[in-house]
Amino acid sequence: MELALTKRFLLACQEAKGIVEKQPRLPRGMKSGHVRVVDTIHQLAEKKVQVRTGDVGRAMGITQPSITRLIHELVEMGYAKLHQLPEDRRVYMVALTQAGEAFYERYVRQFHQWLNGELEGLELADVEVAIRVIHQVAQVMDRVEDCFAETEKEIYHE
Repeated sequence: MELALTKRFLLACQEAKGIVEKQPRLPRGMKSGHVRVVDTIHQLAEKKVQVRTGDVGRAMGITQPSITRLIHELVEMGYAKLHQLPEDRRVYMVALTQAGEAFYERYVRQFHQWLNGELEGLELADVEVAIRVIHQVAQVMDRVEDCFAETEKEIYHE
């Protein structure tokens, strides 16, 4: 690939970051990670009666400590509730509160439906390619620190 194309791709990634930042303004204290958790809890709850905190973490591909922290933050904000299983008090079930469901409706379902309508003219194959390429480049970028750590130390004389 030509170097100029690589540079254009990185600029497009910057623009993509800006796209994400233009999503609807979230209520105070809410972050994009919280939105993903609310969405995941809602999706899992549609498939089964009770959702374990571990189910949410596995579905999102994040660690148990990270999902526990995010869920506890949602509980503190009033968007989720936790309860222990009576037969196994080590297992916590999570559900959205009425406020959590209202949040899901507005910031996930309605926004995604609106955006879907706005993007109606895009070719499905182009969107699939963009998704695949972004995932592939993200995997490459996971190696940046390993490849440039020594160079950075040399540059800054550490």
